[in-house]
Amino acid sequence: SYNQRYQPWPSPSAAGGGAELQACKGTNNIARITLTEGLQAGGRGYLFRLSVLKNPDKTPDPNTFMLEYAGECSEPFEGVTIWAFENTSVVPTTTATSTSSLDIWNTVTITFSPVNDLPNG
Repeated sequence: SYNQRYQPWPSPSAAGGGAELQACKGTNNIARITLTEGLQAGGRGYLFRLSVLKNPDKTPDPNTFMLEYAGECSEPFEGVTIWAFENTSVVPTTTATSTSSLDIWNTVTITFSPVNDLPNG
C-alpha cells in the first residue's frame, strides 16, 4: 500500500479545526490563495498543488518560488524542471466516425521526441 507522508487537509469542522480555501487566483507569475483561519503550527507540513493553464516553452531561469504568509516570506526554493516533447504528431488512419449502428475503429499513430533524456528502468 502507498505510504502517505502527508495527511489529508483537515476540514474546518474537524477536531482542532482547519483552514478552508476561500479563493485562488493566478496572474502571470503570481498565485494568490486565500484561506480562513485554522492553519496549525508544528507537526506535519501542508501540501498544495497548483495547476497551470500552460507550461512555459522552457524552464524559467531563475526557476525559484517563494511563499508569503501574514507578511512573512520563505527563502526561495527550486522549482521543477519542465519536461516536454517536441516534433509531435497525431495521425489517424481514417477520419471516419462511428454512428449509433456502426463502430469505426481508428488506429492512431502518435510520434514525439522527448526534450529530456529518459533514464532506463
